[in-house]
Amino acid sequence: MPSLHGNSRVTVQRLRNYAILSSLVGLILYGIFSFKIEAFQQTPKSGEDLRCYYAIAERIHAGEGYYQAARQELQTRGYDTGSVFNWRLPFLAILLGTLPSPEAGRVIVIFLSFFSLWLWVDVATKRMSFPRAALGVIPLAGSAVYSFIAIIFVMHELWAGVLISISLLAHWKGWRKLSLMAGIVALFIRELALPFVAVMCLASLADRNRKEAVAWLLGALAFLSVLAVHSNQVHALTHSNANLNFTQWLALSGWDYALATIQVHPFLFILPSWCTAVLVPPALLGFLAWRDAFGKRMGLTIAAYILIFLFVGRNNNAYWGLLYCNLVPLGLLHTPVVFSDILSPHRAGSSLTD
Repeated sequence: MPSLHGNSRVTVQRLRNYAILSSLVGLILYGIFSFKIEAFQQTPKSGEDLRCYYAIAERIHAGEGYYQAARQELQTRGYDTGSVFNWRLPFLAILLGTLPSPEAGRVIVIFLSFFSLWLWVDVATKRMSFPRAALGVIPLAGSAVYSFIAIIFVMHELWAGVLISISLLAHWKGWRKLSLMAGIVALFIRELALPFVAVMCLASLADRNRKEAVAWLLGALAFLSVLAVHSNQVHALTHSNANLNFTQWLALSGWDYALATIQVHPFLFILPSWCTAVLVPPALLGFLAWRDAFGKRMGLTIAAYILIFLFVGRNNNAYWGLLYCNLVPLGLLHTPVVFSDILSPHRAGSSLTD
């Protein structure tokens, strides 16, 4: 005879599952009727950022210093040089400018993109069924696709996103030093990688790996020191009160903006907005069943960016999603497991508690 405690536990699990399904349906319906990617399309100045970054790299290649080149290009193109956040950290531009040609940077980011795919295939085929591992290649190929298009390879978010993927996959494979290096390099290329570094640091603490957590923390502190030096350089060059004020990006665009950052994935970008609205909530749900260290770290990374993008990011900043949009659809690989456990009266809640 079932105990009262057992019955109560099953009742709580069922109520939780009903709440999860109701939230899922509600989020999908809200996205279908509310989210329109057209509202987040870039301004008539679209593409100017890419041309600016490419021109800076060309000037460095011709022998000019980064800050002089950046000031000239930013001023010529009408950007506010008083905000430090309009000045990218110099490392990617210097790399592109010191190569035989800035176009050589495309070769490097293509190599990194395919390296991330190799890491996925190498590890995933040992941890899951071959069909599921093969399906995972599709979303992860997004960075490689963009690497071949026009001069998108100069985008800092593209490089940082590829490196974040490599960092997570290398950690999954057990290559902890490569994971750390890729994550910190991503941060030095684009400060928006800081939430990812914070997730990796906290996850290491949760795993009781203090040495690894300290390494991530030291990398973040080194970045903050470099950011301070960078800010002083900008201030000295512009003779203005160059600041780190980011309140201008507090747009509070909510779930619609979060969806817009995910739809920048090349395979979602060519689909109607409602497709992203329908696919994303089940993908996020799938991470509840992905219980190994890789799934947890990836899920936390995605959750951190979505939480931030509910509040931060103007309409023409949806390309920030290149940092993590390749990872989101991977959750769909585990969505059937969650649905199976939720809908099965005998296994209710098992995947969410194991």
